[in-house]
Amino acid sequence: MAISKSRQVVENYFKYCNSHDIKGISKVLTTDFVFKTYFMTGEGHLENISSRENYLEGEEKSFENWTGWKIEPIRWIVKNNEVVVVIKQTATFNKTGKKRVGEDVMIITLQEDKIKEICQYYDTSSVAKAIN
Repeated sequence: MAISKSRQVVENYFKYCNSHDIKGISKVLTTDFVFKTYFMTGEGHLENISSRENYLEGEEKSFENWTGWKIEPIRWIVKNNEVVVVIKQTATFNKTGKKRVGEDVMIITLQEDKIKEICQYYDTSSVAKAIN
């Protein structure tokens, strides 16, 4: 069974993230890309909305602060230009040397074979344990 174009775009995005390739990441995002962060504590409220530029700057800082950052897709649901993927993220926070291992959910909307929006639901407990 062939992999859909939408899934291939998201797999490329993960590949660029895993290699800490900001230029590669920027290639798969639309110019009006939006990143929405939802924290899994409490009611999973919307914590932050980032523009394309802010998102890329934030990723660069994350790559500097976390070692061995890896995104591993666990489960996929793909329909047309919508992709829902459960991911396992692992990384070590440089200041503490503690490792984060957590499952997050990404809801990704594509437009013209690029990523237009990512809504990511974070397992914040695994981040808190790594940074404290």
